[in-house]
Amino acid sequence: MKKIENKEEKNFGPEEEARKIVSKLLNENELCVLATATLEGKPEAATIEFVADKEGNIYFETFPSYRKYVNLKKNPQASIVITQESYTLQMDGTVTELKLLSEIKAKARLIKKHGLGSGFYFDKTITFFKFTPSWTRVLVEARFPPKYVVVKGEGPKGVHTLH
Repeated sequence: MKKIENKEEKNFGPEEEARKIVSKLLNENELCVLATATLEGKPEAATIEFVADKEGNIYFETFPSYRKYVNLKKNPQASIVITQESYTLQMDGTVTELKLLSEIKAKARLIKKHGLGSGFYFDKTITFFKFTPSWTRVLVEARFPPKYVVVKGEGPKGVHTLH
């Protein structure tokens, strides 16, 4: 994992600092953990390659034979976690399957970030998805008690702890 260095002067508030950390986590990492659940509530998690847009939406791919695909078709609610050194980004949201032009754009974004790899991006059965976060929280200080900032959705404003 890469360490995030912020050499800029810290003359901005906690929300602005948290947004910069979110942007770095989304842009500097190649992997995240996607958590899905069956309709019966059985949780399942997978490490996936991803790419994010400027709005913080996350694009990824999977195959119809994978558990995440089956879960997302029945239950589009999901969570994503990205960790880099002492920072952690947690997001809850919904996932939609992409079609036509949206699918082509997602594939191009993923190839630009990750390269062609083994060529599976061109498999005819691969499916592309978009995760749209409704809630985003970032861990900004890991020492006890840990400090968080909710960047999007319901939650305390500014820096807060869970203890």
